Amino acid sequence: MENFTIHDDKWQDVQDLKLMDDGLFNHRLPEDFPLSAIYLSFPENFQSIPNYHHFFEICYIYEGKGIFIHEDKQYPVEKGDIFIVSTSRFHSMKSGSTGILKTICLTFFPEVIYQSGTYDTDYLFLLPFYYNYEEINHRIGSKNPNIKMLTKYFLELVLSMKQPSIFQKQAMKVGLYNLLLQVLICYEETFLNQPVILKDQYHLDRLKKVLDFIQENYQRQIQLDEIAELSGFSKTYLCKYFKRITGRSINEYIIRCRLNEARRLLIYTDTPISQIAYGAGFNSHSYFNRTFTRIFHQNPSEFRNVNRS
Repeated sequence: MENFTIHDDKWQDVQDLKLMDDGLFNHRLPEDFPLSAIYLSFPENFQSIPNYHHFFEICYIYEGKGIFIHEDKQYPVEKGDIFIVSTSRFHSMKSGSTGILKTICLTFFPEVIYQSGTYDTDYLFLLPFYYNYEEINHRIGSKNPNIKMLTKYFLELVLSMKQPSIFQKQAMKVGLYNLLLQVLICYEETFLNQPVILKDQYHLDRLKKVLDFIQENYQRQIQLDEIAELSGFSKTYLCKYFKRITGRSINEYIIRCRLNEARRLLIYTDTPISQIAYGAGFNSHSYFNRTFTRIFHQNPSEFRNVNRS
């Protein structure tokens, strides 16, 4: 895509990024479809503050050179490189002394690709983000035989995010699947040369039990004690691990399950909104209204009217 260009007003100076005191980059993804692009510009010879986040990131080097630092590893940065970053990993970027550095960062929550109850094959699309981080190379550079295809699908996805249509979210989801498949192919040699054993596989299997349990029981009040016992984790560890893997707290995840069920009922049934609220697991009709409006920027009645007109 030789003619792919980004207008100057799209670029955000990396110095303007706001971080929490502990280094958390608390970038808010769209609630209804958590996938977004961030266009960052680094001034000459500048290093960003080491930070971490609760989403997955695929970073494309649009222009310039520098160094990418991921925990205790350093990688050279050149135009056309692509980097992958998982959740809760400190990383930073340093531009070179010969000009500015520009990056396009795709950020998304894993739920866009895989949720409990969907096909396990979808889970494999996220394998590079969960794979043993001591063994994986986070840089996909020009020498990778699949870099051209990977770049093609990356830029196509970015373009689909800039072109509104009634099927934009569907196009974005397909684009993300295509992109992640190309990422997998880039790491094929890594996965062939050694058994694909996830460092966290045992923990992930136990977390999957928690996700399945929430999916089956979100309509009632779920206690932290019972899911901690189900998982075999301590309550403290479960909360931290759940956030690291899903990008959401347990309570946020449960609320999302309830809201998704409420949206389905609003569109496909004539059930009164008050009954939908309680049926989806909310204890208060007013709290349901406030939460729904905050997340989807429409109250339940407006949402129903728009999606059934």
